[in-house]
Amino acid sequence: MTDMRSLAGGVYLVRDDGSGDGLEIPGERGAIYPFSVRGESLAVLAQSTTAVRKLAGLGLKVLQRGDGEASFMFSPDLLPQVAAIIGARRMRAPERERRKSGPRFPV
Repeated sequence: MTDMRSLAGGVYLVRDDGSGDGLEIPGERGAIYPFSVRGESLAVLAQSTTAVRKLAGLGLKVLQRGDGEASFMFSPDLLPQVAAIIGARRMRAPERERRKSGPRFPV
């Protein structure tokens, strides 16, 4: 399974997706989550017609299409472009530095 925290590289916010077994990168117009079919890949749920149109323009494989939203599968190499289209939330700089330096309070 794809490790979302290492893919995000401390740049994008990674949070629990609420299902209890997965992580996602949330955005203003959708979310990126792990998806695997014969290898490591990611998927994005685009929740605006503009984001759907732009992601389709990248040539991504459509997993599911609905009214005003769609799910696409893509390679981790395209993460920066997909994150920009959905407006992925970024980590704040102090949070990045704190995570690099270790726990806030020693145990």
